[in-house]
Amino acid sequence: MTNRTTEVACLSWGEVCARRLDRHALSAPLQDARPADIVATICGAHAQVLSAAELSIGLRLAGITRTAIRQALWTERSLVKTFGPRGTVHLLPTQDLPMWTGALSALPPARKSQAKDVRLTPEQTERVVEAIAMALEDAELTIDELSEAVIASTGPWAADLVMPAFGGRWPRWRQALTTAADRGALCFGPHRGSKVTYINPRRWLPGFRPADGQTALAAKRALTPAGQAGNFPVLLIDGTVAGVWHLRRSGRKLDITVEPFDNLTATQRRDLDEQVERIGEFLEGQPQLTIGTVTAGGHV
Repeated sequence: MTNRTTEVACLSWGEVCARRLDRHALSAPLQDARPADIVATICGAHAQVLSAAELSIGLRLAGITRTAIRQALWTERSLVKTFGPRGTVHLLPTQDLPMWTGALSALPPARKSQAKDVRLTPEQTERVVEAIAMALEDAELTIDELSEAVIASTGPWAADLVMPAFGGRWPRWRQALTTAADRGALCFGPHRGSKVTYINPRRWLPGFRPADGQTALAAKRALTPAGQAGNFPVLLIDGTVAGVWHLRRSGRKLDITVEPFDNLTATQRRDLDEQVERIGEFLEGQPQLTIGTVTAGGHV
């Protein structure tokens, strides 16, 4: 018998960084791709702050503005805004929603963070998810409207104000909000003024249903061990984090402050100026760059 050895490519750290930048369309924006193509490539765009998700997608595409991202989300419906990995808000490709919902609903339950007297029983969770699906079947509802519909369908126990929330308490039923999204019963709808709405994705995708759980999990693992952990505005130089940045908008004026860890070379400064101009074009504003010292902390 002949022993065959498999040659394993040996890459330098610089080559690894270059491959990652190319794979994520960060070394050069893609010319002929759609927003949904980019979101599929990066396995979901973290969208707790929607404007951050828009920029994350837009800087990977050539010649588009944030209007194209919003059209993909609310007009073309090629993107969907929903609760994704870790229960946080993500933009996902609509065509991949069966896989994502199948995979997320098949994951083992997360460790219970609520006190025992706050939690929903498995039976109550099922009733709430069913009530959410029915309430959103033919309507786009705000959270308050959805709450009224769920409580009316399930019972007064769903209204108990027991969940710690920002500055108060939420009703018990809201523990099942992300579960409903995982099972494909709920996603975000367009804003109604300043208020968020929710809809049933079957309104946009007739015949939609989550994929088989194990099949979906296998497909998801083939793509990535997880989606984006979040959007943190960093300055990348040759694939290495070399600083942070932040943006403040006032009308069309975009104040962009970059805080590098070290002094920038003349070439790096020219590259930075080009990226600032790209951000201005994408956000349809007038950018102004300031180079500052590092002051940003977590959750900026």
